[in-house]
This record gives sequence, C-alpha cells and structure tokens, in this order.
Amino acid sequence: MSKHRNDNPPLLFNNIHLSETDTHKHLGSLFHHCLSWHTHIIHLHQKVMTKINRLRSFVNLVPRHALLTIYKTNILPAFDYGSIISDNCSDCDNRMLDKAQLSAAKIILRCLKTTSSNDVIADLNLTSLHLRREIPLLCYVSKLIFDMASCPFPASSFRSFKEFVPYALRHNQNVQIPLLKKFLSYNFFLRKASSLWNSLPLEIRSSASHSIFMNVLNSHYHISTKSTQHFLGLNPHMTSIRCILRFAHSPLNITKNNYRVCICGEMETELHLFFHCNVHCAA
Repeated sequence: MSKHRNDNPPLLFNNIHLSETDTHKHLGSLFHHCLSWHTHIIHLHQKVMTKINRLRSFVNLVPRHALLTIYKTNILPAFDYGSIISDNCSDCDNRMLDKAQLSAAKIILRCLKTTSSNDVIADLNLTSLHLRREIPLLCYVSKLIFDMASCPFPASSFRSFKEFVPYALRHNQNVQIPLLKKFLSYNFFLRKASSLWNSLPLEIRSSASHSIFMNVLNSHYHISTKSTQHFLGLNPHMTSIRCILRFAHSPLNITKNNYRVCICGEMETELHLFFHCNVHCAA
C-alpha cells in the first residue's frame, strides 16, 4: 500500500455521499489506513485509564481482594479483547499498555509509585500482558494444527517441514515461516505465530491433543490460578502497611539517596525500626 493519497472518485450509498476517513471501527477494533495499531492502542489506553481512575476513587473504602476482583472482571478483559490481531503493534504501544496495568496494580496494593514493577505484578499473582497475548496466539495456532478451527490462511500455512520434505531434518517439527520481503510485514500474524511456535520446546509442540498442549503450555509459562495469600484483613490502611513492609520500600531514608544511621548505630531500615531497634520498639 502506497503512502501517497490519490484522489478517489466519490462514493454514493442510497444517494448519500460517503466521506473518506483514515480509521474504521469494526467489532471494537480501530483499523488505520496505514496498517498501524497506534490509533487503536491510544483508544484502548484512554478507555482503560478511565476505568482505572474510577478504581482509584474508592481504593480506601474497598478491601484489596475486592479491588483485584473488580480489576480482573472489568479492566483486564479490555486488554485481552482482540489482543491476537493487535499483538504486532510497536514496542512503544506495548509499553503504554504495560504502564496502565502497572498503575492499576499499584492502586490495588496501595504501594509507592517507585516500587519495583516485577514485585507488584508477582505479589498480585498477575500475568504480564506480553504473556497474555502470546498464550492465546499459541492456543489459536494449536487449534489450527489439530484442525479444531477453520483456517483463514492458505493451506500451506502452519505446515511442518516433515510434511513436504522427503528426508529427515534436525527441525522436522518446526513450522515453515513465510518469506516476506517488506520489513513492515516481519511482525505480521503469520510470521510471528510461526516463529513463536518454533521457539517452544519439542515436547510441547509434539503434544497428542490440544488439551494436553494447553496444560503443558501453562506449566511452561508458570501460569498459576492460585490466589495470593496477602489479602488477610479487611482494613485497607493496615494491608497497605503490610505491603510496604513486604516490599521493603517505604518513604524512609533507606529508600532515598541519603542513607541514615539509626540512633542505636544500625542502618535505618523498615525491619530494624519495627522489629529490631530497642529504642523504637520500646516507644
């Protein structure tokens, strides 16, 4: 598709002139004439941040497990909808969505903004958006290989080398990656899905059925459905204090550039002030 715009003849529908537009919304996804997902990601980010700001308004009134349930039922599905087709967006757009999920997680935990993102996601037992896009993509490829879904692509797509190569190869289980000339098409669905499938271990790709493949895949990505054990108590203020103690990241001087020594001679950390210092514990 050329980047130069040509003057197209006017189009009429029921004697109504159809205006030309750069974007088109279809089934909740915004398609741009330049084959870019930036407009769709901006729209998704604004939609998600509106819900996250509403979550912030009653964070002091609702227990943490209820906030996590609200996030998983109202905000997280917005990230997952259409993530398979919009997965080939730019890294900048992906980082924008990751920051949105991180801000929601910090609101739920009521921790400091400078807390490590990995600790926040792990504490809530959430899966990163990168993995939440990869797993449905591999699930769809598995359904195509096991003939559980209709393939909208050519018949030669997702064929292993052993199906059309008469001799044994080292990578007979690998799927043929389509050869695309344009650099823009390197991140398209066919090429990315094939590369992602080939990167899996051989014991996962050689699964006997789709259900076995998904079980082994979740084990490979360490996807767990267990709930976190840090939701004891219904007082939001006390759970926030326990969260700060677990992360060892609080507004004390130990987390700043100017380190300070306690009056007893030890370093002024959270554990020292609350549990080990005789002066502060006695007070």
